[in-house]
Amino acid sequence: MGLGYHYRYFNQSPSDLYMKSGIPDDTPSFSKRISKDETFTEGLIQSLTQMEITHLYVLSQERIKFTKSFSHQILTKLQDKNLPLKERVQATDLSYGIVSSMLKKGYLDEETTQMVQTTSESILSICSRGDMTSKELVDHLTSLRATNLFKRVVLITFLTGGAVKKMRSQIRNVEDYLRKLCYAAMFHDILLESETQVVIRSQAQLDRANYTAEQKELILEHPKRTYELVKGIKGCPDGAENIILEHHGDLTGKNFLMAPNENIGYLSSVFMACEAYADEILNRSLSTLPISYEEVVSSLP
Repeated sequence: MGLGYHYRYFNQSPSDLYMKSGIPDDTPSFSKRISKDETFTEGLIQSLTQMEITHLYVLSQERIKFTKSFSHQILTKLQDKNLPLKERVQATDLSYGIVSSMLKKGYLDEETTQMVQTTSESILSICSRGDMTSKELVDHLTSLRATNLFKRVVLITFLTGGAVKKMRSQIRNVEDYLRKLCYAAMFHDILLESETQVVIRSQAQLDRANYTAEQKELILEHPKRTYELVKGIKGCPDGAENIILEHHGDLTGKNFLMAPNENIGYLSSVFMACEAYADEILNRSLSTLPISYEEVVSSLP
């Protein structure tokens, strides 16, 4: 686990923490650096930083306990309605990472479900700042220590939310639509193994990619597999699972199509357009961002 702002969510360490030493490619050795219940003081964090210790480790049998304690602290932070944007982005990024890890391992207990809901609400809070343009949002996400996958989730939520708000006169409950699209943004690529897998959008790209047969099968069929996973999350907004199933443009969730199936849902079409645009934004430097938020949503179908 990394150092730095992660520790501001702890008062005391819930487990013994170890530092790793040894020459690369050799069998590493571990020594205890922080004891269970030891207080995380600024002095302690500074000393670890000065020693250039970038990661600490927890015993495998303690990982679930540690993660649950960490999750509780982050949830408490995210429930603060007055949390500054910088801290909300950092805490929500961590929360999203934990949720992703727990779901991949099949943990769908009450705590994980609560964290899914709180993470979703926090992402929507980040995206609902009325005074923020798309470029300002990208600026914030880039300047902070947010992971690329989390930046992508937030941007897709932001763009799809703008498209839905544009249809406000045609929709009874805009908030329900926003929640569906946020869940889809959070989970549609959660089973993929790397950022390079995430950006594959066609059968031709998949054929050229240097992956094993098993990895290619995962990339091809992850919409269907994720659809089955998300259906098991208590409180998942009705319809979010269908956006996930159809986000490759295929009704079965098992193929890349040359053109989207004409029978996929309207929200799935909006989601696909916004996902492609979010990737375009993230692949450009800030100095060459082409657009304003208004221009993006006005170009959607």
